[in-house]
Amino acid sequence: MAESNGNDVNVLGSWARPFVFRPKSALSLKSVNFEYVEEI
Repeated sequence: MAESNGNDVNVLGSWARPFVFRPKSALSLKSVNFEYVEEI
């Protein structure tokens, strides 16, 4: 079984992609634990 880091959702994105801000804002507003993973 994989280790749980306490995050419910992983958000994949890049700093140059503006459509990542909406899900991050919505998850924060709803108090959902998430981890932002920067794509390379």
